[in-house]
Amino acid sequence: MQKKLLIFGISGPILTQQEKEFLSNHPISGFILFKRNIVSTAQLISLITELKNLYSNYKPIIFIDQEGGRVARLQPPIIDTKYPAAEYFAKLYHHDKALALQTVRANYTILMQDLKRLGIDSPCAPVADLRYPYTDAVIGDRSFGSDVQQLVDLCSAAIDGIANAGGIAIIKHIPGHGRATCDSHQELPIVTTALKDLMDTDFAVFQQLSKHPKIEWAMTAHIIFHALDSKAPVTLSNTAIEFIKQEIGFSGKLVSDDICMFALHSHLGINQTLTHKNLEELTNEQHKHLHQTFINSLIEVTHQSFAAGCHFVLHGSGHLPEMIAIYDAI
Repeated sequence: MQKKLLIFGISGPILTQQEKEFLSNHPISGFILFKRNIVSTAQLISLITELKNLYSNYKPIIFIDQEGGRVARLQPPIIDTKYPAAEYFAKLYHHDKALALQTVRANYTILMQDLKRLGIDSPCAPVADLRYPYTDAVIGDRSFGSDVQQLVDLCSAAIDGIANAGGIAIIKHIPGHGRATCDSHQELPIVTTALKDLMDTDFAVFQQLSKHPKIEWAMTAHIIFHALDSKAPVTLSNTAIEFIKQEIGFSGKLVSDDICMFALHSHLGINQTLTHKNLEELTNEQHKHLHQTFINSLIEVTHQSFAAGCHFVLHGSGHLPEMIAIYDAI
């Protein structure tokens, strides 16, 4: 059976029997790990080894969000080092550019070496989003700064470090998440900035990084840019993704950001956000109905992501009924 271009999360620190039966008979491209999957170093290596050996003819890619700072699924004592957020290197860049670039390269080399020892292939980094003082804190200190050239310099050094250690660098969130005034995990950001301004700022970063010889992957932003498509977020927009490929010049593999994020699910997403805050107010029947509606929306979003031009779709919840529904639908 041919593998499908899906990246799934799993539910916990071991593969359940149901997950094992489903996944071993339904090949996918990769897995993404979260804190819920990590208990100890030995347990994690065992889990990753099992995931890597699910299929006889290839090894699925193992991803994890390990940017440093507050987005780091791996923490001591699982690994030895608590890596700094991108903001640390941005501040260093202002004092000593050469030292900052050297430090970033070394940081991401060692970080990636940590991951490789565990069997992980990609840290889902670097974040290439510009930082703005008036926007949502979802990016914040994850950004390498607010200047285009500074971001390009520091991201390029991070890419070099990841690649030098044999890892897969992923620039995110193409074509730029920095102007979002809300968190796309919870609701859909809408950016009304003029195209020329975007091309001079957010898009310029990704345009330059797309030329980097060691960049082959990018992760899409769940954001509506009026300048590209006023109705659909980038992940679901053929117009926006064609722009990324043709005008920004990214020719590598595009992976969706997590399709479980409520930005992609319109009014249902808003309802889901509210539901997560008020679960105790729902009856079992209401919760079951809402979740089935969400599964139907996930199926639609999966179809739209592929139709728009994403090469891979990432689903991270680890909820098996969602995974089965998505797999069977494509």
